[in-house]
Amino acid sequence: MPTAAGDPRLGEVIKAYMETRGIATHEAMARILGVERSLVSKYVNGSRSCRDVTQLRQFAEAMGLSPEIFGLLGRPEGEVSRREVEDWKLVRQTLNRNRQVLTSVAARLYWEPLRIEGTNCLTTPAWIAPTPVPLNRVRLSLEEEAAEPLLDGSETETESIRPIASDGTRFERYSQAIRTIAQPALFENRTSYRLLDAEFDEGGGRMRFGLTTYFDMIDICEALAHETAAAWMTRGHGDRTELHELPFRERVGDLFDTGRRAVLPSINTLTIRRGPAGDTFFLHRRGSASVTLAPGLTHIVPAGVFQPAAIGPCGGYPIMRPPGN
Repeated sequence: MPTAAGDPRLGEVIKAYMETRGIATHEAMARILGVERSLVSKYVNGSRSCRDVTQLRQFAEAMGLSPEIFGLLGRPEGEVSRREVEDWKLVRQTLNRNRQVLTSVAARLYWEPLRIEGTNCLTTPAWIAPTPVPLNRVRLSLEEEAAEPLLDGSETETESIRPIASDGTRFERYSQAIRTIAQPALFENRTSYRLLDAEFDEGGGRMRFGLTTYFDMIDICEALAHETAAAWMTRGHGDRTELHELPFRERVGDLFDTGRRAVLPSINTLTIRRGPAGDTFFLHRRGSASVTLAPGLTHIVPAGVFQPAAIGPCGGYPIMRPPGN
């Protein structure tokens, strides 16, 4: 039976576990593992390894991880790769805890965008109005038979972020991995409006839409986010990643080419309440136990993606659903 005697992954796993759980000190981590603080420090900096298989199993149990993450069990041919699944979980947890930081890291990669002042938001000149536009000057159109986007998330560049499923085959889409491994309480593949084109100027705006599904967006956007988080972790949580470390990001290419990927528009609304004590507005914090995407972030309300109110191409008036179900 192969073991993890002297396996340097012990320190890597401990560091990743501390990051994803928000554990700030080696002393707090030592209490979880049931060892001295100095021992945790040595594991993390690589000056000490663990050669005791029983101890490694106890560490895995204390952290709620499979012992396979330390290589304690061999994997017969065709059996599910538990190590891949555990690695996927760690990256996913790191992504959800560090969305704001990772957004800043990712924004440094993009070429020739128009950056919205004071934010990490990127746009293209045609997509932003020079002055505020009244809603009654925005014209919408629906193209039900629009061509499918070129990318769907099954590309070879996403294989490293699509682990092995229970039948021994690789998940075909990132959304399938979320549903099976993360098992969110609410994760529905609803029909959604896909942005095909947008243009704004002093006279108003024009937006053209097609139809897609919510998971079509997840399979691209969340796959890109997962890839970025994995590269960021490999670099030791620095403030940069390089494009050559992100093969799927390179494959996507121009972010504003709506023919390459499914782009789902959403509305973020700042509602100001005027009162004798001053002007106020509400903020919403996304609960980690309630949402699939971006848990822990705080944003204005109401906000969400627009989807048909009923199943079908034209299922009544569009409704707004919070992003990430």
